[in-house]
Amino acid sequence: MKFRKVQLELVRSKLDESDFYEDIIFANDEVKELAQKKIASWMLSLEICETVQAEIKKFKELFSKVDGISFPIEIQNSNSSLFSIDISIVDRNGKQYYISKDDIYDCYNITEYYIGRRNTTTKSYIDYENCYKICKNEVIKKLKATVVKINLDGTNKESIYETYYNQQNNMQVIEFLENEKRKIRIEYPIVSKEIGKKIFEDFLEWDDTKWYYYDVFPIFKWLVNKMENYDMDSLHIIAEIDKDVYSEIQMGNNIVQTYTVAQVISENEIHVIKKIFAKNIDEFLKEK
Repeated sequence: MKFRKVQLELVRSKLDESDFYEDIIFANDEVKELAQKKIASWMLSLEICETVQAEIKKFKELFSKVDGISFPIEIQNSNSSLFSIDISIVDRNGKQYYISKDDIYDCYNITEYYIGRRNTTTKSYIDYENCYKICKNEVIKKLKATVVKINLDGTNKESIYETYYNQQNNMQVIEFLENEKRKIRIEYPIVSKEIGKKIFEDFLEWDDTKWYYYDVFPIFKWLVNKMENYDMDSLHIIAEIDKDVYSEIQMGNNIVQTYTVAQVISENEIHVIKKIFAKNIDEFLKEK
């Protein structure tokens, strides 16, 4: 423990000498001491974790993938936890952000961190939080975007939206978690960053999703129309309640292969029907 304290002081001195905090303002001396101690401890862990090949030379490089942030930024507050980082920030234009790191001693996830921003210009507050990863040669990669809708009175709607890239099947993923029991998952090919961003933003505007859990066809039709000018040969939409599949559409090579729909018979009776066939998009849309 004493050896780490010595290492930490050396790292702090190195950061000061290298102008690590370029374009960073601290609200006061107490905030500066807390924040710099936490950040230095994180940078030290990046150095000593043997499996990690990552580096960062300026604190502001952590924000290189954040759209719209303007420097200089002011660090207004920092938590006092020994193991985590939670720093509140205001940029030059008055926009509020935060940067957080769950465990600054965990080598397995030491390169991952979160930056969030609150937007109050819509009908409800929306918290945007992105997960980033520090890579070799000071490269920052965006791993996942998360959006949480919050009511105007500050209460959480329990509506969480996430989007990320699935490397295993080369698909973009959108997940909508209405609460702990209900989830809708959409997987579609990455054809354009612009259309992907538009799809996600439009999906955020959906308020009444109750019946999509029983039939995801409206989502399928909406996406097909959105992607009509692009080559979307595969698509997978699945809706779950209590981890059970209630509705699903799976398409591959422009052929709809499965269609699962739930028929509500009564308040206490629901029939889930799964159809397996091979239909092209136009045929499926017409028959439905």
